[in-house]
Amino acid sequence: MAKVQEAGLTEPSKWLLPEGVELARATARRVELLPKMSRLKEELQKAVTTGNLEDLRKVVGEAKSSGFDSPANWLLAGGPACWESASSKLQFMDQRQQQQVRIEGDLQAKIPGQMSSTDALAVKALVAQLDAVGISGQKIDALKERSRALDEQVPLLRQLQECLVNKDLAQISDLLGKVTTAGLDSSGNWILPDGPKAHSNAKQWQSILQEGEADKSFEREDLAQQIDVLGFSLDTSAMKLLISQAQACGVNEEAVGGLSKRCGTIEKQRVCRQQLLQLGLTLSSVEQAIADSQAAGLDDRVKSLFPDGPMLVSRARAWQSHLKQLPDGKASLPQKEEKHMNDLKACISNQSVEAVDAVLEAARSVNLDKSDAWKSAGGDQMAALVELHLRRLLDDEGEADISKADLDWQMHLMSSTLDDHEVKELVGLEFAYALREQLNTMQEQLRHRQDLQACAVSDNLEHVQAVHLSAQKAGLDVASNWILPDGPRIFAMVVRHMNNLDKEAKAAKEAVGEIERQMAELQTSLDLPAMHAVLVRAEMCKVNKDLKNKVQERCDALQKQLVLRKELQACSVCEDLTKVQRVIASMHDAGLNSPSKWLVKDGPKLLARAIARQEQLSDVEAVKSRITAAASKYDVTGLQQALSSAYDLGIAQSQYASSQQLFLGLQDSKNVISKSEELRDSGKHDPVYNLMVSNLADQLKELGC
Repeated sequence: MAKVQEAGLTEPSKWLLPEGVELARATARRVELLPKMSRLKEELQKAVTTGNLEDLRKVVGEAKSSGFDSPANWLLAGGPACWESASSKLQFMDQRQQQQVRIEGDLQAKIPGQMSSTDALAVKALVAQLDAVGISGQKIDALKERSRALDEQVPLLRQLQECLVNKDLAQISDLLGKVTTAGLDSSGNWILPDGPKAHSNAKQWQSILQEGEADKSFEREDLAQQIDVLGFSLDTSAMKLLISQAQACGVNEEAVGGLSKRCGTIEKQRVCRQQLLQLGLTLSSVEQAIADSQAAGLDDRVKSLFPDGPMLVSRARAWQSHLKQLPDGKASLPQKEEKHMNDLKACISNQSVEAVDAVLEAARSVNLDKSDAWKSAGGDQMAALVELHLRRLLDDEGEADISKADLDWQMHLMSSTLDDHEVKELVGLEFAYALREQLNTMQEQLRHRQDLQACAVSDNLEHVQAVHLSAQKAGLDVASNWILPDGPRIFAMVVRHMNNLDKEAKAAKEAVGEIERQMAELQTSLDLPAMHAVLVRAEMCKVNKDLKNKVQERCDALQKQLVLRKELQACSVCEDLTKVQRVIASMHDAGLNSPSKWLVKDGPKLLARAIARQEQLSDVEAVKSRITAAASKYDVTGLQQALSSAYDLGIAQSQYASSQQLFLGLQDSKNVISKSEELRDSGKHDPVYNLMVSNLADQLKELGC
């Protein structure tokens, strides 16, 4: 163009060549546009690279106004591509900005509702979403503060509610200190509506415990006396209770340790003693029972805490000796002797004194000891085993349910309680005096019970009659007059021992009539020993078969139900869902799912409790399974619902901490996108991975992306 100007050809009239005019004009236009075009191209490239929306919008606008939105107007190579890239980037960023504004608007709309919510998980989730999109401000700060407060107050509220069953004053004071530190001693600072009331209740409970602390000095002295009393007891439940109370009150550690050692020894020896009371016909189990008893010190008169321990071990050794003398194989016996042998073997597991005695008497009456076949088959040894078993049953019959030492301890506790002036005011003087009179009566009955127990092994009839008469004058021949639960049984045992009922059947009809009368009464009874006894007697008489069958059926059903009842009782504290389900299934198998089938009165109630326990354990397991399943599939909606259910059931957060952390992490769209891309690359054709990716896509939609 400089040369054109130099030649004076800037004027169209100077050109002789007709196309020269247009070429000159075009070249001049090109010279004018190239600097601007070059600048805009550079600025477009820079704006695309930096991603600054305002800079990009400005340079795109200028390029468009200059006509560079049309590729044909670009004179520089790469110009149209720069324009296309910049305009596309601007469109994308505009859409993204609009989407961001919409997401922020949606999240902002949720804030007012969550500012009055007590759902800690929902508030925490919203805070995570707000942080993920970078929203800040006073409202967001207030929401974060509410989330923090809920995290602090929810555990404190639960602890305040639970402390009402805690008697540890130090723990309760520490908890109330934490509440004060958190500023929650002022009711206005609580977010949770139940907080002020729970705090007030905890403070009242603290005051009650503080008042009781003043009486602990006297209580320690009283507990020390009780420890001395229980030093002769066999009641481990009472010992454990007393040990826990003594430790809480700071009673002498040496005394508590001595009682604790005694308690542990009794528990070991009781297991061994129970084995000795249930000896069978298996030699190895008998030898093991003897070895265990020796290891526990039950055979030592000094170490054995059970008075009958050495005697039981001695009998077990005799039992072992007789078992060793039994022939290995089954010897052939005449039919009559075979029946007696089978009856004797069956007696080993029979707990009825009358039934065992009757079988022994029947065997003696036919002079089996003179039969060589009987002796070769081990008949004498089997009879000796049954005699040992009978002796054991007779001893058990005269044994008290509650020892004198335990009764003395219980009466001491009651007496100490009645001496308390506040207790007298609480229960009323008339009732307190009635209880005191009851204690005096129990003391008198305890003396009679001891005399009656001594009669069980006395051969002096006059002495037995005198003791019986003394108890009778005290009105103890009437079962309802006994306060001690085992009194009627021990009295009945002495009556039977004293009378030594004539075993010769004087009148078969009278015997049959009496047995049938007893059977008729026992059709509605729960007295298993009485049923066993009358059934054994019925075997020796021609009684009504239908009546006998009814009693036998009731006896069998009652025995079975008592075993099942124990299993149901254990279900109330069982943490094993499978075990509870197995017990309930066994009830259905036994036909006891219908209340009318139960003979034991509390059976239906115990079954209902077991079913409730099963449902409770099932709910916990189901929620934990839902949490695990939802977390494994990245199902955020399902995971939130499951976590909320876990909150409601009070399941410890430590049991699903990783799942909760995952849930909070998935409130950030960046994490969701990252995890989605990772899964998409890992398993393109796996249905499970596809489901995970789909769930993550749903979460992105929920987050507004």
